[in-house]
Amino acid sequence: MVRLRITFPVLALLALSAGCSALLLLRPASRRDRHPVDFREALEFAERADAAYLRRRQIRRRYRDYRVHVQDLPESDVRFFVLVDDRTRTQHIAVRGTSNLTNIRVDATFTPEPDVNLGVPLHLGFSRAGAELHENVRPYLKRDYRTTVTGHSLGGALAAILGMHLKADGYRVTRVITFGQPKVTNVDGARRYGDLPILRFVNRNDPVAEVPPLLSLRDVDWRYSHVGPEVILWTGNRYIYVERHQALFTAVLSFWGNLGNHEVAEHTMEAYLASLRNKVHGAEEIRFEERNNFLD
Repeated sequence: MVRLRITFPVLALLALSAGCSALLLLRPASRRDRHPVDFREALEFAERADAAYLRRRQIRRRYRDYRVHVQDLPESDVRFFVLVDDRTRTQHIAVRGTSNLTNIRVDATFTPEPDVNLGVPLHLGFSRAGAELHENVRPYLKRDYRTTVTGHSLGGALAAILGMHLKADGYRVTRVITFGQPKVTNVDGARRYGDLPILRFVNRNDPVAEVPPLLSLRDVDWRYSHVGPEVILWTGNRYIYVERHQALFTAVLSFWGNLGNHEVAEHTMEAYLASLRNKVHGAEEIRFEERNNFLD
């Protein structure tokens, strides 16, 4: 199945042409303690995010031990599925990433819009698709079940927004994990939902986490910002944990280097799955400041 082969280079070109904030390197967050990451858990979430790209019957077959609901949203053409386990009182939501022209329009509509329900401004395309997702997923959820949400790319952005909505609704949101997620809100929005149990995984050469940028240099007070901590998947079994997103020059430049190809290889779910599998049986955390010493 072809995934993300033309869509996000187009999106990134649109976004990066609107401003230059992706080239702003933030000062690394200082930290003294190590942050062990559960890569087995992350791989389980990644496999669900990857499964969202499958056909309906394939999803149902893969998760036949759960009560499964799969649905395509009529306006945004986004697919999601819900897995419910009544025995453990858990429910898992996975949201598909960009896979069609309608999704591209959602990605590229990055003008900010106030979200009345959440009380924060959101990326316009993500906001509308997130509201549609929120409305359609709730009938299949139980408020007192432990709830997790995941997604890749566009699906990661919508998973983050859905997590915000469900938390505001009083659902037991225990974990939101995203892969290659673009930004969805601004600095104030990220601060307001700083207690969302989200963890974002970003391959070191994936440029999508850098978009959208500033709309213009005059909009520095309304700059897009990520919610929650980030795990940068480095080479081999290495990773970096940061409390806030770090703009990487390598990621930005890799976009331009891959523009002539038909995909940004590090953004695919295949790349994320491979990187996570390298770390399941023993991962080494390195400091952000030491990253250039570990490029083998």
